Amino acid sequence: MQITTRNIFKILGAVTLFTLLLLFIYAAAIPLSWIAAAFLIALLLNPLVGFLQKFMPKKNRIAAILLTIVIIIAILIFAILVTLQPLIQQFGSLTHDFTKHLDSLKTNQNISDFIDQASKVPAPYKETVSNIGAITLHLTLSLANALWAAITITMLAIFMLINPQRIVDTVISYVPNKHQRLLSKLSDALTNIVPKYFGGTLIIAFIVAVFTFIPLVLLRVPYPLALATSMLFFDLIPLIGATLGYAFIIGFCLLIGMPEAAIILLIYILIYQLVEDNVIVPLIQHKTVSISPLSVLIAILIGAAVFGMLGALLAIPTAAMIKITYDALKEEGYLKTSEDT
Repeated sequence: MQITTRNIFKILGAVTLFTLLLLFIYAAAIPLSWIAAAFLIALLLNPLVGFLQKFMPKKNRIAAILLTIVIIIAILIFAILVTLQPLIQQFGSLTHDFTKHLDSLKTNQNISDFIDQASKVPAPYKETVSNIGAITLHLTLSLANALWAAITITMLAIFMLINPQRIVDTVISYVPNKHQRLLSKLSDALTNIVPKYFGGTLIIAFIVAVFTFIPLVLLRVPYPLALATSMLFFDLIPLIGATLGYAFIIGFCLLIGMPEAAIILLIYILIYQLVEDNVIVPLIQHKTVSISPLSVLIAILIGAAVFGMLGALLAIPTAAMIKITYDALKEEGYLKTSEDT
C-alpha cells in the first residue's frame, strides 16, 4: 500500500473510531450487560410465549407474555409451598447441627485457650466498627441497585418478547441485501440453541442431585434431600459450582463426626466428576446443541481457560454457533469446498 497523507488519515481515523468504540463499551459495560441478560431471558422464554400465543384469542402476543409470567410465578410459588418448605425445615435442622458441633469444638481446652488469647488482641479494624452506619448504607444501596437491575432486565426482556421478529428484521435491514439471508439463518439458529443449551444444563444439574442423593442415603448422612438439592443449585454455577457444593457436603460430614463417610464421598465424587465432565456433559449437550461430544469438551476447556466462569457458561452455545455459522457460510456460497474446485 502506498503511504500517502490520505492513507495516513484513514488509518488514524480507523484507530480513533476503534478506540472510541472500546471506551464506549467500557463506559456502558453495566447497561450493556443488562441488555445481554435480558436478551438471554427473552431467548429462553420465547419458545414458551410462541407456544401459548397459538391458544390466545386472536393470537395475542401480549396476552401470551402475561400468561407466561403468571405461569413462572405459579411455578415458583408451587416450588416454595410443596418442595422448598420441607427443605427449609431440613436446612434449619442442618444449621442447628452446625451450631451444636461448633459449640462442642469450643469446649475443647486448646481451642478455648486459643479463642481467649485471640479475644485479648486489640481489634485492628476499629474504624470498620465505627463506620457500621456507612457499611449498612452501602449494603442497602447495593440491594437497591440489584433490585433496580432485576426490574430493568425484566422489563427489557418483556419488551424484547413483544415483537422479537421486528427487532431482528430491523437489525438485518441495516445489512446489505446480499448478506441478509445469511443473517436471518443465523438469528433463527441462535433462537433455537440458547433454550436447548440451558435446558441441557438444567438436566445435568438434576442428574448431579440424584447421583448425590443416592450415596448420601446409603451412607446414612443426615438430611440427604437438603444436601442433594443444594448440589442442584451449586451445579448451575459454571466452573466452580460443583466443587463448592461437594466441599460443603464433605465439610458437613467431617463436622458431624462422619469421617468415613467423608472419605467415601470424596472418592465417589472424584470418580463421578470425571464421568460427568468427560461423558455426561458432552453427551447431553451433544444432543441439545447438535455438536460432537469432543467439540463440547474442547469448548468448555478453552472457554474456562480464556474467559473463566463466563467463558465456561457460554462456551458450548458459542461453539454451536460457530459450527452453524460455518455450515451457513458454505450453504450460501461464502466458502468454497473441495467439491466446488
